[in-house]
Amino acid sequence: MSLSKRAAKDAQWLQYKPMIQQMIVDDKAQEEIRQSLEDNGFRVTKHQLEYKLRIWDIRKRLPKTRSEAVWQYTDARLLKREAEGKSSEVIIDGKIVSSDKVRKERNRRQRSTLARYTQPIQTPQTPEEMRISICTPPPMPMQFAWPESLPWLQFEAKLLEMLYFPAARGSKRNAIQQSAKPLEPGFLRSLGLSNANPVKNVALLAAELGSFMPETQEGDNINRAQLILQGSSNEASHEYVKTMLYRLSNNFDDREMDRHEDIHAWNQSLELLQTSGITSIPLQLSETTDVTVAAVVEKLFRSCLRVLIWHEAWDTTLCHQTQRLTAWLLASGHKPNSKLMIAGELMIPIQAAVKYQAYELAQQLLESGTEGLSSPEVSKHVLFDVLGGLRDCLYELDSEDVAEAMKMKALGLVKRLIDMGTSPNEILGDDNPSALMIAIDCHSIYLVEILVQKGADLLHRSRCDRYRLSWFNETQGVLGYAAEISPQREALNMVRYLIEQVQLLYPSKPLLDFITTDAIFAAAINGHNEILILLHEHGSNISAAEHRGFSALHCAAYMGHLDTCKLLLEHGALVDGPHYSRQPPSPLVLASLKRHFEVVELLQKHGADPSLGVFIKKKNDWDNYFLRSYDGPSLRNLEDGFSPFILDSEVAAVFGKEDCRGLYQYLVRIGVTLPEQLLYNAIYQGDVALVNLALASPSANPNWRGPDGRTCLQAALDARYRASCENWNLKGESAEIATALLKAGAVLFGGELQQAVLLESRSLVEEIIQRDPGGFAEQQCFMSVLETAFLMYSSVMVEWALARDPHAYTPEVLCAAVRFTVKHGNLDILRRLLGNRQHSKKPHLLERLAIAIAAYNNEPDILNTLCKILQVTTSASMPTDGGSSQLGIRSREYELRHTLRDGRHFFCGGNYTLADVSPLSMALESPQCLENLLDRGCCPDQYTMVRAVECDDLQVLKRLAAMPRVELSQAFIEEVPLVCAVKKGKLSMAAVLLDAGEDVNVASRGHRGRSPLQAAVEIGGLEMINLCLEAGANANGPASHKRGATALQLAAIQGFLGIAKTLIDRGADVNASRAKVRGRTALEGAAEHGRIDMIHFLLDQGARTDGDGQVQYLRAIKLAEEEGHLVAAKMLRGYRDWTADDHRLWDRLQSLQEELEDSMGIDEEWWDHAQEDDFADKVYSEDTKTKSG
Repeated sequence: MSLSKRAAKDAQWLQYKPMIQQMIVDDKAQEEIRQSLEDNGFRVTKHQLEYKLRIWDIRKRLPKTRSEAVWQYTDARLLKREAEGKSSEVIIDGKIVSSDKVRKERNRRQRSTLARYTQPIQTPQTPEEMRISICTPPPMPMQFAWPESLPWLQFEAKLLEMLYFPAARGSKRNAIQQSAKPLEPGFLRSLGLSNANPVKNVALLAAELGSFMPETQEGDNINRAQLILQGSSNEASHEYVKTMLYRLSNNFDDREMDRHEDIHAWNQSLELLQTSGITSIPLQLSETTDVTVAAVVEKLFRSCLRVLIWHEAWDTTLCHQTQRLTAWLLASGHKPNSKLMIAGELMIPIQAAVKYQAYELAQQLLESGTEGLSSPEVSKHVLFDVLGGLRDCLYELDSEDVAEAMKMKALGLVKRLIDMGTSPNEILGDDNPSALMIAIDCHSIYLVEILVQKGADLLHRSRCDRYRLSWFNETQGVLGYAAEISPQREALNMVRYLIEQVQLLYPSKPLLDFITTDAIFAAAINGHNEILILLHEHGSNISAAEHRGFSALHCAAYMGHLDTCKLLLEHGALVDGPHYSRQPPSPLVLASLKRHFEVVELLQKHGADPSLGVFIKKKNDWDNYFLRSYDGPSLRNLEDGFSPFILDSEVAAVFGKEDCRGLYQYLVRIGVTLPEQLLYNAIYQGDVALVNLALASPSANPNWRGPDGRTCLQAALDARYRASCENWNLKGESAEIATALLKAGAVLFGGELQQAVLLESRSLVEEIIQRDPGGFAEQQCFMSVLETAFLMYSSVMVEWALARDPHAYTPEVLCAAVRFTVKHGNLDILRRLLGNRQHSKKPHLLERLAIAIAAYNNEPDILNTLCKILQVTTSASMPTDGGSSQLGIRSREYELRHTLRDGRHFFCGGNYTLADVSPLSMALESPQCLENLLDRGCCPDQYTMVRAVECDDLQVLKRLAAMPRVELSQAFIEEVPLVCAVKKGKLSMAAVLLDAGEDVNVASRGHRGRSPLQAAVEIGGLEMINLCLEAGANANGPASHKRGATALQLAAIQGFLGIAKTLIDRGADVNASRAKVRGRTALEGAAEHGRIDMIHFLLDQGARTDGDGQVQYLRAIKLAEEEGHLVAAKMLRGYRDWTADDHRLWDRLQSLQEELEDSMGIDEEWWDHAQEDDFADKVYSEDTKTKSG
C-alpha cells in the first residue's frame, strides 16, 4: 500500500475511533462493530480491527500490569478518604465498580504490617489513559430501566450515525473534529447543570444528568459524566452534543435570548453544532418521522428567531452565525409558517421578524419561500408591521446611522412585499389609517412614491389618530397626514407631491375636495405657515375652514404659534371663532389654557372678547379634551364628575402648572377681574409671588374651598396637595404661603399646628399659636404635636414641644421617640419621656412595638433602656400588610407626607395593620439585642423561624429550633420554615428543622403553596428530595388551591424524568387532580412546556386520555399548541385514534374559548378553571340537548 493510501486509511480509522471506543464500552461484539463500520462505508477485516484495538490499547478488561497500577492508585485514594470519614464510590472507565469487587481487589494488594510501618505511604500517580473517579456517592443515583419507546432512546441510535458517520449523509467533513478545542469550564452551567465546581464529582453529575435524561443502558450517565469531566475534548464534546440535543428536544433551554448569559450559552451551542458536523448538510425532514429530530429543529428555529429579533442590529458576528443556522434549518425542510412563542406572544416567524424590526431575518424568511405569508390577512399585517417599525425607528433610535440602516432594510422589505402582491390599499379596520398614511408618517417620499405607483388610494379617510388634531377633527385624510409631519420642509415636499398626483390621477375631481379641513388644521397645529400659504394658493379658504365651531385659528392659538395666528388673522379669520350652535371655547380661552401670553395679547388687540366663555357641565363634555392634560386641584375629580362652571379666559388661565404671573398681570392691566380659583391654584403650584398677587385682588377669599372641600390654608399646609412639595426640600415656600394666608384672615379648622411642625417652621408655629389661644389648631388630628416633632427628627421642635407639655406620654409618642433616638443616638430625651409613663404591669401593644423597633434597628442601648421600664412579653406588635411575612417599619419621609392627611401612624403606612410576633424576629440580625431578649425569656414563633431561615444564620436557627415554640395567631404568615429552607436550597437548615420535629408534610399557604417535597422537586435538588423522602414526605401530597401542584406535576412541568420515575415508584398518582385555580395535571404540565419524553413516559405510566382523562388529554394538546410546542401537540394527537366524542368535545372547547376571548380578551383564566368535572358536564349536557332536539 502506498504511503498516501495508508495515510488516508489511518485518517479513516481515527475518524471512527471514538465510535469504536463507545461500542467497546457498551459491550458490543467485534462482529457488531465491523458490521456498523461496513454499513457506513468503511469495511475492515477481523484482523485489522483486532490490530487497531491492540495498538490503541482498547479492551474490555485491563491487562494485569495496568490493573495493578489502577488498584494501587485506587487503594491509596480510598485510604485517604476513609481517614477523613468519607464514603466512596469507585468509577473506572464509565463503570461503577461494585463494593464487593473493590473489597476483593484491595485485599489482594494489601501490604503487610511490616511494610506499612517500614515503608512510607506514597500516593501513586494516576494511571495514564485511564478514567478513574473516586467520589462521594449521590443520595439518589437516578439509574433506571427506561421504556425503549421513549423518543430520545429511539433517536439516540440515529445520533451515532449523525456524529460518527457524516459520510453516510453526504458530508466529507469529520463529525467532531480531532482539533476540537477544550470546552470552557462554564459550559456545564450553560447546559443547565450545576455541577461546575473545581472539585468535580462524577457520581453527582451522573445523578443530575439522570434526574432529567434517560439512559439507553444502565450506567450510560455515569460514563457520560466521566467523559464530560475527565475525557478528552473530543469525548467531552460528543457528550455535550448529546446532552444539548436532548435538552433542546425537551425544551429545557427556553431562553428569550435577551440577557448576556443567554447569548453566552447560545454561542457555545452554535460552536458545538458546527464542530459536531450535524449541520454540515441539510436534514431531510420530509423523509423522517422522528419526534426528537422534529422537536430539536423546532426549538433551534425558535432560538434563532429570538437571537435575530433581539440582536440583529447590534451583534453582527453572532447574527451571521445564527443566520447560517437558520438557513440550514430552512434548507432541511423546516416550514417557517408555524406559530412560535416570542416575547410571550404566539405568532408566525415573519410577523415576529417585522414586529421587532429584524428586517434581515424577514428577508431571509421570504427568500425561503412564501409559506410564511400563509394568507392575505397575514400579508397585510406584515406590511403594516414593517411600516409601523419603520416609523418607530425614526423616533426611538438615538443613533442616526443605525436608524438609517434600519430604514433602508425596511424600505427594501416593503418593496418586496408589494412586488409579491401585497395590496398597497390595505387597512386594518374600516376607519383606520391606510398603508399610504403610515408611509407618509415614515417621512419617506420614496416609499410614498412606490405605493402611489402601485395604486394606493389617495382619497382614503380614516378616524383621526393624531392626539392633538383629534380634539378639533374626527377624521383625517392623506393630505392631513402629510401636512402634520415635521420638519416643515419635508411636509411641504410631501404635500406638493400628493397634490400633483391627485391632479394627475383624478383630473375630473375638484382639487378642493382633496384639500379638506383636517389638512388645514394639521398645518395650523404644527405652525406650518408655508403649507397654509400653498393650500391658499390652490384655492382653499384657510381662514374660513371650520368643524364643529373650530377654526384653524383655534388650533394655532392652542399650540401657541404666534406667526400662524397672525397669518390667519391677516387672511380674515374670526378672532372669536365662527358661530356654532354648540359653541366651543374661543381661541382666547384655548390660548389662556396653555398660558400663551403673546397669543393672548395678540387676540386681545384684535378685539377678542375676554368674557366669552363656555359652560362646562358634565363629565364627558367634549370640551374636556382640553382640560384632561392638566392636573390642577380644580380638575382632580374631573373624571368622577364636578360642579358646572363657566370656562372663560380668566378661569382658563387658572388650570395647569406653568407660570402664569405674566398672563395675570396682563389681565389685571386690561381691567379683568381675577377669579376666586386663582388663589387656590397658586397655592397648588407653590408659587409665593402668584399667591401674593391673588391675595391682592379685591375678589380674593383666603377661606375659599377647592373642589375637594379643603380650604386654602389646609391645601397650603398639606404637602400631598402641593405639586412643588414633591420636592420635600421646599418646605419654606409652604410655610411662607401659610403665613400669608393667616395674615389675610384664613380661619383655623384644626390640625394646622401639627402640619406647621411637619414644615419645621418655628415662625409659622408661633403665628398659629398667637392666633389660637384656645388650642383649637392642634385638635381634630390623631397625632400629637410631640409625636409629629419626633417624627421630623428635629431636636429644636422636640425640645419646644416637651417644654409646652413636660408630662406628655403616650405609647404612640414612645414609638416615635424610639425612631428619633435611633436617628440621633441621645438617650436623655427617651429617659425623660419614659419617666412620664404611668406605672402599668402589662405594656401597651404599641409599647411592645417600641421594643421591636429598637431590636429591628440593632440598638441594644435603647432596648436596655426600654426593658428597664417595660416588661418584655412573649409577643410584640409589628406592621403587616396582611398577605406577606415581610414586616417592616414605615418611617420614610414620603410616608410622613401622607400620614396626617390619611389618619394613620408612621409605622402603619398603606394597608398595614399590627400583628403579633415574637420580639426575637426583629432581633435576628442584631446579636446583642438577640441575646438580651433570649436572656429575658423570649421564645421564637413561626415567623421568627421563617425569618431565621431567610437571614441564613445556621447557628441561630439551631439555637431557636431547640427552644419551645410560641403559638400566636399569625394568619398573615403564608410561608413555613421548612419550605423556606428547601426553596433556598439550605440542606443543613432543612435537616436542623426536621431534627427539631418540623412536619415534613405541612405546606405553605396562599399563592403557589408548596409542601417541602413539592418545593424540592420544583428546583430539582436531589439531596433535598432525598432528605424529604427519608423523613417520610408524602409523594402523593395534594396540590394547594391556587397555582399549587403535586410533586409529580412539578416534575412533569420541569421535565425531571428521573425524579418523576422516583415519585411514581413511591406511589405518586400520574392522574392526580390539578389545583383548583390555575393548576395543571402532570400530562398538561408536560405538554404545556414541550417535554416530549415526559409526555411519552406519563402515557406509558397510565396517564388517562379517555373517560375521566379525556378533558386532560384535550387540554394538554391545546396548551402545547398555545405555547408553540407543535411537535408535542402532534405527538399527543397521534397517540390514539380520535372518536366522534373527541371531535365534538374539541369543537365545543374551541367555540367556548372563542366566546370567552371575545368577551374577556383572554383565554387563560377560562383554561385554568376548565376542570374535568364541571367542563365535561357542561359540554356533554349541551351535546345531549342537541341530540335530543
